Amino acid sequence: MRITVHTRILLLFAGITLVQALLLCAFFFIQHSALAPSNRTVHLFIFLIFLLLFLSLLVRWTTNRYILKPLLQLADSSAKLLQDNNTDFSLQSGEELKDLTQTLKIRNKQLQESNRTLEQEIRLRHQEEKKAIQARIDAEKTSQAKSIFLANMSHEIRTPLHGMIGLLNMLEKGPLNTEQKKLLEMASISGQRLRTMVNSILDLSQIESGNFQLHHSTFTLSSLITEVTELMQVHANEKNLELKASQGNDVPDILQGDSGRIRQILINLLNNSIKYTTQGEIHLMIRLESIPNDKEVVLLFSIEDSGRGVSDETREMIFNPFKQGKIDPGKITEGIGLGLAISDEFVHHMQGRIWLEKSDEKGSVFCFTIRCERAEKPIPEPKNEPEYPKKKLASIHILLAEDEFINQRIVSAYLEELGATVGICENGQELLEKLEQETPDIILMDIRMPVLDGIKTTKMIREKEARDNLGHIPIIALTAQATTTFETKCKEAGMDDYITKPIPFDDLTRIICELHENTGTHSSVSIT
Repeated sequence: MRITVHTRILLLFAGITLVQALLLCAFFFIQHSALAPSNRTVHLFIFLIFLLLFLSLLVRWTTNRYILKPLLQLADSSAKLLQDNNTDFSLQSGEELKDLTQTLKIRNKQLQESNRTLEQEIRLRHQEEKKAIQARIDAEKTSQAKSIFLANMSHEIRTPLHGMIGLLNMLEKGPLNTEQKKLLEMASISGQRLRTMVNSILDLSQIESGNFQLHHSTFTLSSLITEVTELMQVHANEKNLELKASQGNDVPDILQGDSGRIRQILINLLNNSIKYTTQGEIHLMIRLESIPNDKEVVLLFSIEDSGRGVSDETREMIFNPFKQGKIDPGKITEGIGLGLAISDEFVHHMQGRIWLEKSDEKGSVFCFTIRCERAEKPIPEPKNEPEYPKKKLASIHILLAEDEFINQRIVSAYLEELGATVGICENGQELLEKLEQETPDIILMDIRMPVLDGIKTTKMIREKEARDNLGHIPIIALTAQATTTFETKCKEAGMDDYITKPIPFDDLTRIICELHENTGTHSSVSIT
């Protein structure tokens, strides 16, 4: 049977206590002895003293060996453990310290396993972080490449599209027979469809990049509905379909909102109804859904048709981009599947929702809600007489910076027909040289040009005006890059307004007149 350290210490202290008791008894015996202490008594007393010293030394040696030294080793090993996980606990001591040592060994092994596991997790985490960082870099590169592609696509498609539509408009002014007018009208419709497709792709890219913004203005709802139905009636007539619209009496007519986006939503939905309806009618209904507060109203739009309906498997995907649902084999379906997806995003930005209310073999009903503000002031009625005379731009001198010959021909011919004098420059450097010789009333600035682009040219013009204290020449951007961020870039460069190609010439004429009347001030008009 092994004697533990605890037992040894107890026995030693018991022995010391016994010797102390004997010494105490001997002291009392000598003190009360009538005779002087004998040699034997003295020797016994001295022996007891030495015995007590011996026992004290023994206790000290035992304490040092079995308690202090192991504890110091444990303390030293514990200190090393903080620096090295492979510290070895090997002590020769009593049971209690051996048990403590064994516990520390187990804890040390557990700590080593935990550290190894933690190191593996850290390595895995670092690898995952590296992969995530690389994936983010790749995604940013992909997004950047996508943005560059869309910008290039916008420019490369819009530029010839502008030329095509402009030339068609020029042909309309010439003498044509009935067949030629019909062919020209069909060509114009095809051009407008192509422009709508390009606009849809760019709208989707702006929505995905988070750059999409609504443009609020005051509009008349009934006029908007009439405009949309008259436009879509042309397509409905091709299939002998009846298109009608109705508006609730309690629906406010003067509203504040993005009328352009509302028009686009209605055109998308009506176009789908016409596309998938072979006979019958299409009915557009506008109702008052709710009145959240004194300033706002929620409108409910319903488009009901008598088409073939939407299958159950198609309902889940029709609002996804580039999805057109189940298409009959061998049948060509117009469009690229962006109408409903973009409409869904527009409605969401207008704090509403869009859904398929009903669809069966008798037809479908699409619904959407939007939130608009009540307009404080009514829209002034349009004047019967034109605001400007026939030669609207007479005496206005315009410099056109444009490198495309077809665009030069179209824009200059249109402006000269309205009375303006137009000078043409093929790049920004040529424009700057011409400004040294003449001062135009308006500058029309293309963006992508050789030698010197439109952005840099505009900045140089504004710097020279500020440096030489010259008058402000209004500059209008004519660009094929139709993004909100690029419009902001043009405005920051010092341009007064921004129009995208294909150019809406009525808007261009209006902006030129407004800027000419307010030379030296920036126009608040923004055409996107």
